[in-house]
Amino acid sequence: MKHHNKTSIRIWQGILSIANCQLLVAMGLMLAIPFTVFAQDDVEEDATLLNTVKSIVSKKKTYDTRLVRGRVLDATTHQPIGGSIVAADGVQGYSALTDDNGVYQLHVPLFSTAIYVVSPDYNPVRMGLQADENQFDVNLYPSSFQAEYDKDVNT
Repeated sequence: MKHHNKTSIRIWQGILSIANCQLLVAMGLMLAIPFTVFAQDDVEEDATLLNTVKSIVSKKKTYDTRLVRGRVLDATTHQPIGGSIVAADGVQGYSALTDDNGVYQLHVPLFSTAIYVVSPDYNPVRMGLQADENQFDVNLYPSSFQAEYDKDVNT
């Protein structure tokens, strides 16, 4: 009798696993059918979306610019800081990176009055622009300071 129960249990497990497979196939078909039915309309929607994106991109404002040049230095060591981002303050799309000597050249809109300088491990700085092409050095202060005294020094 015990052998008969084990056999019937295995038969039912087989039937359930087949039913589960059929259920999974049916669910997969239900998910796939709506996408294939609407796939024909997607081409027209994609073309409309692409034209909308092109018109938005073509409306990007451009301004008359002037060139500004300068250097970015560490305020404590007076060493140049390469890889700093120098950007026209308040105007997107006008930025440059400093080279290994901390030197930057940036075209800014004529109405721009300041630059914003950011570099990892340093506090950001906003600095007004001079009327001339050459600007003052930008001094960045580290965002963390080292202790002035070692533990061996008496205070």
